[in-house]
Order: sequence, then structure tokens, then C-alpha cells
Amino acid sequence: QVIESLTNEETKQRELDSLMKVKDNYEKIILSLDENEEIFEGIKSINLIKEKSPSYEFRTTLVKGIHTDDDLLDIADWIGNVNLYFLQNYTDSENVMKRIFSAFSDEEMHHFKELIIDKVPNTKIRGESC
Repeated sequence: QVIESLTNEETKQRELDSLMKVKDNYEKIILSLDENEEIFEGIKSINLIKEKSPSYEFRTTLVKGIHTDDDLLDIADWIGNVNLYFLQNYTDSENVMKRIFSAFSDEEMHHFKELIIDKVPNTKIRGESC
């Protein structure tokens, strides 16, 4: 589950109810900006991952015609200074159901990286050597 905040009780109950309906043994995580480490019966928030996990990464697949500068700035504000953040370019393939999307140029990908590097210093472009 992904949500900005669970501070509203109605929102919190809606998110927890949907997760609790899933009857399996997999760990359940709500990705949020909240400080709570444990929300309800072992369901954890993103801050637990960011603060306690020894190794993690965030990534966004960028699609031309969908993602804009404003989107990347919003994402950068949301995730902040994380261990590692990859920008990965959309890749068209014969397995895509509707071939209406396209990839950004290398120059555009570098523009996105430079746009957010001050907010997310560990930003990399997937496929480039570090």
C-alpha cells in the first residue's frame, strides 16, 4: 500500500482493512511519510525501511509523455535523501500491450537527474556506471 499519511483515522482504517483482508504470510508494508514504525499488527511504514534497512533503493521508470519536471520534483520532495534512487528509462518491447509510450533521450534523463540531485544526492541513472 502507498499513501502519503495515515494521520487521518478514516484513511488509516481503510488502508489497514484492505491489507488485513490479504491472507498470506508475506510482510505487509504501507509506504508513507509517517514516523510510526509499527502501525498495526506488524504492518510497517516506509520510515522503518529508510532508517533500519541496511540496503534499499527507490526507483522510478520514466515515461515520455507521462512524467514531467514537476513530477520528479514532487517525488524528490517525497522520498528525500535516501540510500539510492535510480531513474530508469522506459523500454519498449513486444510484450507491451499498447505500444503508445516512448523513452526519454539520454540528455533528457540527465536533465531529470540534475533537476533533483540537490534534493536526492544519491540519484543515479539505471544502466550507467557509477
